[in-house]
Amino acid sequence: ERAIRLAPADVQFRLTYAELLGEMSLWEQAIQQLEQVVAAADQRPHLKARALCLLGDVHHIAEPPDYKKALDNHFEAVKVAQLLRNDPHPAIRLSAKQTLVDAHLGAARDIAWGAWEQKESVVPRWLERAESLAQDLVQTEKQTPEPLFRVAATALAVSVAVPKAIDPSPWIEKLDEAF
Repeated sequence: ERAIRLAPADVQFRLTYAELLGEMSLWEQAIQQLEQVVAAADQRPHLKARALCLLGDVHHIAEPPDYKKALDNHFEAVKVAQLLRNDPHPAIRLSAKQTLVDAHLGAARDIAWGAWEQKESVVPRWLERAESLAQDLVQTEKQTPEPLFRVAATALAVSVAVPKAIDPSPWIEKLDEAF
């Protein structure tokens, strides 16, 4: 809060603050901060993409969850981050790729737990894409296997919502392989 008071235009401070608010289950305040970041971050699209992804996450976990708003924000995060995945600046490129993984996982969760038609065929595709993006982070960007771990963990979580579509066995193996 103090950092935001001292530098109210710094979107990174607001983004970090919003993450903390979300962790403390202060969803309304987190949403407010994230919406401010989205509105102010046109010159820093990697932060805008991250804020959209986090906004989707907050709508997903808020009480009550709003899976439609969550999915809309995850879709928008994918659109913004996709444009940056080949950025020559490593920090921007990595941020975009990490956001792409998270937004794909968020969309998989939103669809799995929401009242959507054809989720049995759609959720696995979102997970496959997230896994491909995570492999790119590990192989091309030389990141730790943590993104692969998150993909496997999310796949296991959504397998509860769509058990006919997702066999947890391969994801358990991938979870072990990630570390």
